[in-house]
Amino acid sequence: MAATNDLIKDEDDTDIKIQDTRGEHLSLTKYFQVMNSYGREIFFVITIVFTGIAALQSGPLKTKKVNPPDIFFEPPSLVTDFYNGNIKQLLSLISEKDVSLVMYYAPWDASSLQAREEFETVAKFYHNEVFFAAINCWWPEGECRKKFSVPSYPIILSYVHEMGIVRYEGPIVSTYLIYFLDSILSPVVPLHHTGELFDLLTKHEAVLVAYFEFKNGSYPKGYKQFYFAALKALSSDPHRRICFAVLTNKHVAENFRLRSNVQLFLWNTSQVYREEINGHAELLKWAFGVLDYTSDWVSPPGTKSSMLSEIFEGHAALILFTPRSLLLEYTPYYNLLKEVALDYNNCNKSSFAESIKHRMVLKRHIMQEEFSKTIKKCHKKDTPNDPDVCRFRPDLCDLTCCQSTNLKLKLNQACSCRACLHHIVENIEEMKLFECENTLKLVLKNFNINELGNFDQCNDIEVSFPVKFGRYKRLSFHCQNESPYASKPSKKQLTEEEIAELKDDLILTMIQNNEKRLCHRMRYALNYSEVYFPSFPDPSDTTTWLNNFTGIGCLTNRTLNFIAMDVILYHSFAENLGIDLSKNHHQTSAVIIETSKETQFVLEGPVTKKALVEFIKNYTSGNLNRYLRMPVRRLENCNSGEEANVCVEEVTTATFFDIILDDKDVVLLYYASWCGACQSISHIFLSVADYFANVEDIKFARINGEENDLPWEYTVEKYPTIIFFPVKRKSDSVEFPAHLQISMTNLLHFVLVHTQPKVRWKVSMEMCNRECIAHNLIMSSKELRRLFREHKSLINDLHFAQLIIYRPKKVKLPSKSKGSKGPSVNYLKSVYLKYVIKRIHKKRRQIYQAQQLQIVLKKKANIYLEDLKRTGSDKKGPNVTSGRKSKHLNFRQKNVKDEL
Repeated sequence: MAATNDLIKDEDDTDIKIQDTRGEHLSLTKYFQVMNSYGREIFFVITIVFTGIAALQSGPLKTKKVNPPDIFFEPPSLVTDFYNGNIKQLLSLISEKDVSLVMYYAPWDASSLQAREEFETVAKFYHNEVFFAAINCWWPEGECRKKFSVPSYPIILSYVHEMGIVRYEGPIVSTYLIYFLDSILSPVVPLHHTGELFDLLTKHEAVLVAYFEFKNGSYPKGYKQFYFAALKALSSDPHRRICFAVLTNKHVAENFRLRSNVQLFLWNTSQVYREEINGHAELLKWAFGVLDYTSDWVSPPGTKSSMLSEIFEGHAALILFTPRSLLLEYTPYYNLLKEVALDYNNCNKSSFAESIKHRMVLKRHIMQEEFSKTIKKCHKKDTPNDPDVCRFRPDLCDLTCCQSTNLKLKLNQACSCRACLHHIVENIEEMKLFECENTLKLVLKNFNINELGNFDQCNDIEVSFPVKFGRYKRLSFHCQNESPYASKPSKKQLTEEEIAELKDDLILTMIQNNEKRLCHRMRYALNYSEVYFPSFPDPSDTTTWLNNFTGIGCLTNRTLNFIAMDVILYHSFAENLGIDLSKNHHQTSAVIIETSKETQFVLEGPVTKKALVEFIKNYTSGNLNRYLRMPVRRLENCNSGEEANVCVEEVTTATFFDIILDDKDVVLLYYASWCGACQSISHIFLSVADYFANVEDIKFARINGEENDLPWEYTVEKYPTIIFFPVKRKSDSVEFPAHLQISMTNLLHFVLVHTQPKVRWKVSMEMCNRECIAHNLIMSSKELRRLFREHKSLINDLHFAQLIIYRPKKVKLPSKSKGSKGPSVNYLKSVYLKYVIKRIHKKRRQIYQAQQLQIVLKKKANIYLEDLKRTGSDKKGPNVTSGRKSKHLNFRQKNVKDEL
């Protein structure tokens, strides 16, 4: 015997055992259990140790820092880019500028990337008047992200010195932004005569006029609040529906017949603001609260919004799709729409509205003549060979910025100097004056003139030396002993002739500058869209089409709202209506939409005044045909062949009424090609249709709701949608419940509940097997016998009642106890007899239905028997049928007959 562990295997026990030194035997399974328990304890101790080590690590989780952002507006850009999110430096620069436009962006955001080019274009147009900046407000390490929480990107804010912040809420398009800055730089328009008021009303929906009398060079009471209100109104009205105008001449104010210092002029009336201007909020709330307009531009924000639903709710709307010319402040086709809308809503035949209308016609004539002349004039000024101005006029491209500063010489002598920084740009569009000024400030901050040489007097300091500040070429100083604040010697008095010459030169320079600016503005406007003019009515044509049109909006219940949409930005809205504006005259079209009936009417042909007037009159009288987005097409009929299991007919606009109004129950599936759920339930719809394939009184069909225009009462709000149209009661159609899942069980139950009884019978027969038919034959026979008994009983009751009513003397009534009375003859004749006859008719209908059911069941049973005989004959070989098989087959047929 060994002292160490020996492996021993007993003959009677198949388990391996281990013999330890004490002579005890342990099985191998128990050995592993012991080791497993030790292992769990060891694992638990190791876990506790590592948990304690992790708990001692008190620092935060280590994560990889975000890579520093790259510059978003790459040089040479006219936009100062704070791509590190340095908000303090941005606000410091803004405080030094009169007007600033800042874009808060995220470098990964698609809208910010799209807005970058538009913002750069605006900066090229207004870089001399406005400071443009952009800041990365997404980078987590930046000051902007830590200080502000930006809900979406990009956000554009305008900072006006001493006035505050105005947020831009319009489309981020260069022309729209330039027009917004126009209103920021000139928020208030001066008025000099009533003609200017009419001109403003042709461009805006209303004009808010305020009278202020300026005295002693100070601002009158309420002017700052009015000016501030004009700026703040741009946050909610960036395209200026309300124009803010100011009167400063008392005699002119009397000509306007103002009833208050502030008055809102609308298209047909005026509203008086009787309170004092103490704050901008109250004035704006009042002005926009009483605003009434006949037509308006609509600019949906591009996100989920209720703007359009509020316009279309309750009324039909006429939408004019046309390019908008904001920079020229005049869109000819919208001018025409506004003219028609004024006439349409002028119920009282207001002379004020008539004056605005005639002014619009006159202005359209003048603009059409002046526009072509201006185009030719601007085209001549452009350099045909090379548009780069800097090659021909280098002096214009010498960007120089100067600043007055005080320098000290070694003898502590103070010098009044003028420092200038010079830079030649390659393109005039790259000139950035604000960048030059900022660089010069940084240069002069720690500048020492004594490092350039020994200067005894200030007049000796007239030096120019090269510098290495970016792209700037040199820095120059010109100094003098005099203080810049010392009184200057009086200049020589000019003669009247010299003054007249100077005035002529100034006027000529102003005219030239205005022409340059107009051409520059027109170039930007035409880059956005061409300017088209509608044709004027033929003078030889009679104006009978205008008869009975003025004020027609008040004479009918089918009133219209007039709106316009910029086709350049919102062409998708027209495409969704099925209008291809690229093929339309001047990319302009008019459409009337009735959301209550989901109907639309499109004006065919060019948009003219006569066409618009007749279009509206035909709509009012109900003589327009509904416009269909898709062409009307017919598909081949659904013919199920022998190999097809089920055939579901495809419905189109042309075949809709033929199929739906057919003398059958119709189950219609509405689907769309982009609808994934429609494809997932198609097999369910086909499977249920297969149950009714042999039933002639019900039809299953489907229609593509996106490609086929239907009357509004037959349209659906979502896909997929299943609607059941009952026979002879199509108006009582039933929609499959939205809360139920579209499954075979639910859909089959839905159809069987709403279909006619004979369809349920026939489907039941189709689904009934041999045992089902046998059972129903037995039950129907029992039911038929019961109905015959009840019918016979009712006939007896009828005969007995008739005997009582018509032969009362010859009938011996059964004996009655004292005090009891027999049935009243009048009651039997008026009530009971009618009741019995009604029940008899009902029983006869039930008997007829039960008999018809038995006929159907017997036909189905005969079909089973014929199939059984045919199956048996097929199994027999030619001339090899044994007597035993024949006997077995006859016995089987007899059992089936008995069962049936």
